[in-house]
Amino acid sequence: ATTMAASTIETLMRMDYDDPLLDNTVDGSTLIDPNHEDMLEPPLADLVGVTLAPQQPDGFEIFWQVADNYPFVDTKTIRVIVRRADKGVLRTVAFDFTRARPI
Repeated sequence: ATTMAASTIETLMRMDYDDPLLDNTVDGSTLIDPNHEDMLEPPLADLVGVTLAPQQPDGFEIFWQVADNYPFVDTKTIRVIVRRADKGVLRTVAFDFTRARPI
């Protein structure tokens, strides 16, 4: 899951700053807490401001949220979350990165 999250971040970092997949989906204060109880119940598509990765590997769910101008003006904070079921237990990995608008 960690490798998939890192790979997704690398893919998102290569995209143009204004790519539609990096459109604002939430306010910075409403980024999903990966430890919140809402994360325990599927489906992810019902969570506010979630963009599902176009390809979902078997047994994994990859998604992200984008907060424009957070924590600073002309930046985007992107939270990538990967989750999978492991012997009946839902495991979650989350990474945040901040991207600045190119000058």
